[in-house]
Amino acid sequence: MKKDWLYDVFVAHRGLHDEKKGIVENTLPAFAEAVKAGYNIELDVQLTRDGKLVVFHDDNFKRVCGVDADVDSLDYDYIKKNVRFTANPSPEVYVPLFSEVAALCKGKAGIMIEIKKKSDDFYDYKVEEALLRELDGYKGDFIVKSFNPFAVDYFREHAPLYRRGFLCCKRNIEEYSPDTAAKVREILFDKEKRVEFFDYGVWQIGSELYNELRGSMPVIVWTVTSQQQYDENAQYFDNMIFENFIPREK
Repeated sequence: MKKDWLYDVFVAHRGLHDEKKGIVENTLPAFAEAVKAGYNIELDVQLTRDGKLVVFHDDNFKRVCGVDADVDSLDYDYIKKNVRFTANPSPEVYVPLFSEVAALCKGKAGIMIEIKKKSDDFYDYKVEEALLRELDGYKGDFIVKSFNPFAVDYFREHAPLYRRGFLCCKRNIEEYSPDTAAKVREILFDKEKRVEFFDYGVWQIGSELYNELRGSMPVIVWTVTSQQQYDENAQYFDNMIFENFIPREK
């Protein structure tokens, strides 16, 4: 059987980071470590004020950089020159552009691209449009995913050959607003519009929504933080996104 990178190779959450060693999440060194170790990577993309697609998880820089400013409130040149990571303030360690990470991984590791949105509800497609431009012609392995179902469905409409997944940490669809719940049902249960896989919080295994979907599509879980947690739950999912330990091979 042909190997499928998405299900057969573990995924390093925001790269193979280790802040104690100065290897910071969602930076080029963390992704380089993951590639070197043979893992796929998961990352987050969002836009700066001047429309650059960067790799960064939080809306705000404060947690990892000590700078109380939103990512979309600053231009990229300023961010690269002035926003330093607390765990490693070296100017060589900076918030990377998505294009830099894609070039690093091309032909070496698959990329799980999470589209960051400030809400699960619809508001605009600026990040999606920027990512679509970046991925045009890219020859490496990747998937797109988001907690926002409208973001995921954008790629079904505009790039139907792209592999897509839906991120979720809710126990049932009724926890969403009515319009968003309708879109979630569509991308999970409509055979013509559904995503390829369900990307679920590992602690929610056994929930109502998990039980509805298990068996109808692959499940990838996040974020597994120990070998014991993996061993105890591996029968319930098809792959994992991990951090804070080095897993044994599948």
